[in-house]
Amino acid sequence: MREPKEFYCQVWQGDYGAREGFLEALDEVNARFDRDVMTGLTIYWSDIPYELQLYGFVAYATGHGASSAACQWVAERMVAGGARLRTDITGEDLVCALLQRQLNSVGCVQGIRVPDPCHFNTKASLAEKGFDFSPWHSRSRTFLSHQSERKAEVGILQMLLSDRNIPTWMDTCDIEFGESIGVAIERGRAQSTYVIFWISEGFLRSRWCQFEFEAFLHDYASRRSVVLLPVVERGCEGRLPPALTRVKYLGVDAPGDPGHVARQLAPRLTGPPVQPSDDAWG
Repeated sequence: MREPKEFYCQVWQGDYGAREGFLEALDEVNARFDRDVMTGLTIYWSDIPYELQLYGFVAYATGHGASSAACQWVAERMVAGGARLRTDITGEDLVCALLQRQLNSVGCVQGIRVPDPCHFNTKASLAEKGFDFSPWHSRSRTFLSHQSERKAEVGILQMLLSDRNIPTWMDTCDIEFGESIGVAIERGRAQSTYVIFWISEGFLRSRWCQFEFEAFLHDYASRRSVVLLPVVERGCEGRLPPALTRVKYLGVDAPGDPGHVARQLAPRLTGPPVQPSDDAWG
């Protein structure tokens, strides 16, 4: 029985929305190698709006002396074109997806320019027509630090701040199930210029509230890159961490009025990032 032919196979993934470099690289690959070296070049893609994908499948003859060098040249050119080698996907995977109508395919013919088979425009072409792809939601946030006994009040405060165009970071919304709490807090800390500490009896006993406080205090002391805005419930003033006794705070009666807090703090949150003074609000 004749042994089945073997091939060197590579699957390259391109960025559907920025595919110009990927297709140019494939075009150069297609034109450079004869079919006795590179035995096949196929483009697979999906125009499904929820799953835009783009792949190039390249096969080389194992028995040809130039195939190994061709593999290396193609790898360098495809990476330069923005492609990523997908070792977790095989040619059979692509064919199965094609049969399940998840992907389309077109074979590339040597001597004919590699086509752009994708239905949707590239980002560059849309940008030329005036579409702006710059981030619109990357503003600095206000970190809401609190203990669970004040979760309801802080949840209302978050909505009131949103009404005032103030983006926030809040644990119930910004920590995924199963995610490390410490990692999530560090991410929120990095995204925040302001932090509101809602200091209640529970806050003073909470290990996580202490962790949040110490992390922001480090920023405040070392780079002064964060504004500390404590909301202190009556009866807690005498047990504040020493660092907060020198920061202007907002005194409230337990359990606190979120509307009053929003009205008092919003001007600071929407104004220039001036550091708090040493006197108290009451």
